Amino acid sequence: MVPERHFRAFARRAVSLPATLTAGSAPPAAARLVNLGLGGASVETAAPLSIGAQVTLEVAAPNLWDPLFVPAIVTWTAGQDAGVTRAGLAFRHAERTALPALVELLAANRYE
Repeated sequence: MVPERHFRAFARRAVSLPATLTAGSAPPAAARLVNLGLGGASVETAAPLSIGAQVTLEVAAPNLWDPLFVPAIVTWTAGQDAGVTRAGLAFRHAERTALPALVELLAANRYE
């Protein structure tokens, strides 16, 4: 029997990094990056997010000179527990400028 393919194209690595989410003209919202992969991430934030919303994830990681900006789409959300929403983001790599920085960030967090 053929094993069922996992729903993600790229593995994710558990991390805990401060981040910022910006959606459209809304002011930036503080977030916590919970896991990260080349194709997406999971975040926790107090800001309400809608599935399908286009956002920009900003991460200021200690191993990067400049903040990392990655455009993404909200693919799922989990209800608010104690004022925190957990959401899944699928990265939009149209420009591919964030890929080298993502690889560097994952390597710094011992991504395998």
